[in-house]
Amino acid sequence: MYEWVPARPRSVKRTQTNTFFLVKIWLMSYLIIMRLLYLFLIIFFTSCGSYTTSATTGSVQKKKSERTLRAARLSNDDLLILEAHYPAVLRKILIQKPLNVKDVVILHEIGLQSEVLIHIIKYTKSVYMLTTDDIVTMQLGGVPFEVINFMIES
Repeated sequence: MYEWVPARPRSVKRTQTNTFFLVKIWLMSYLIIMRLLYLFLIIFFTSCGSYTTSATTGSVQKKKSERTLRAARLSNDDLLILEAHYPAVLRKILIQKPLNVKDVVILHEIGLQSEVLIHIIKYTKSVYMLTTDDIVTMQLGGVPFEVINFMIES
């Protein structure tokens, strides 16, 4: 029958192709490792610095919220009332999220003056498209006409 013939040895060209392929794989793995190292260094150095401990981060956040509250002209009493009873409204003021009509009525109910209400509305960059129902709700809630007019004009 047929005799078994061993395979021919690889040619030089084939060996060069294998070498090129191995170099290419090594280079790609090197680049991937370098990118991972670069990302690790970025993450490491951004987590260091003035934000190294949770105590420092807490004090930085506290100072920022104090500056925000001073900018919003909230007194300590108003702050305590908001923190105890209406934390969602306080959070909106702190992150400068626009207030809705209910929030304005709540702020008036805790005893904020009209100038402070107007300043908070400006500070949170709230823009209103008031309906007659909204205006009636605010009038029934006792919101001053100055604030309602300011909201209409915004």
